[in-house]
Amino acid sequence: MTETTLPIPNGALPALRRLADWEVRLAACFRRCARERFGWGSFDCLILPADCILAMTDIDPMARWRGRYASRREADALLADLAPEVAPVARLAHVVGAVLAAHGAHAISPRHAGHGDIALVDWPDAERDGAIAPHCGVVGGAHILLPARVGLAVVPADRARHAWRIG
Repeated sequence: MTETTLPIPNGALPALRRLADWEVRLAACFRRCARERFGWGSFDCLILPADCILAMTDIDPMARWRGRYASRREADALLADLAPEVAPVARLAHVVGAVLAAHGAHAISPRHAGHGDIALVDWPDAERDGAIAPHCGVVGGAHILLPARVGLAVVPADRARHAWRIG
């Protein structure tokens, strides 16, 4: 196994526990992200949830992989390296689920996802001519927030097909 190969054993990494002021921290993270420009490895559908989790818990679930990709091709290659046995269309959900489980987070029914939880949705991909593709985002009230070309895209929460409880 390489350093990045999954699975990481459940609970092998520090547990995600929301801090007392997690809501204030999450709101500040959302405000900052509302001004961000999309960038692979800097503001994408892995980094946005990781930044929000870091804000809420002081733990960065992407720490091992930050700076390891700067393009879609490199992101796809990283996911393939992490989960080579998983079909490409399912890799994002598999990798996100495995990393969050390693931090003690649990998969939940998407309809039970609450503010600050992580959700995966199928949504049009601007870089692929609007083709539907999986995207990972953060539940913000009754919506899921995803990175957009600039700022955040707002998706109805009922579009989630996977969700994970954070702390």
